[in-house]
Formats: sequence, C-alpha cells, structure tokens
Amino acid sequence: PRLNARSCRTSLSSTSGKDNLCGDVYLRQHMDEEGFVSVPFMSTTFNKVREITADIPNANLQYIIETIQSSSILEVKGRQS
Repeated sequence: PRLNARSCRTSLSSTSGKDNLCGDVYLRQHMDEEGFVSVPFMSTTFNKVREITADIPNANLQYIIETIQSSSILEVKGRQS
C-alpha cells in the first residue's frame, strides 16, 4: 500500500503541477475559483490514479484524500470525510 500511495501522490502532484496545468485546459475548466478540483473528479479522470487505486482492495475516495493529505505540496479543501 505504501508504494501505491507514493505512486498515487506522485501522479496527483505531476498532474496538478504548473507545467501540466499550462496545457491542460480540460483540468482548468474543472477547477473552482481557488484552483481546486473535486476528489471524485480526480478519481475518475486522472488515468494513473484510477489505475493505481484499481489495484487496492477497498480503495475509495477516502484513500485518495489521505494520500493528498500525506503530501507536502498538495492540499485538501473543505469536507474531508
């Protein structure tokens, strides 16, 4: 699970990074006014995240939230349960 969490965190970080955001109009269209996207959106749209979490028994949105919370560069906004 730790390896999967690290891979998931790396994927979320690179997808959310400035280099990717400059060219990803679709992702920017799904951001709120503060630059956040919903966890359900990430879980179904980010291919690598979907692949990684598919291999984890009982992986759900909470797993993605916990993965984001363990990052030093990503953050969760709003309701976290």
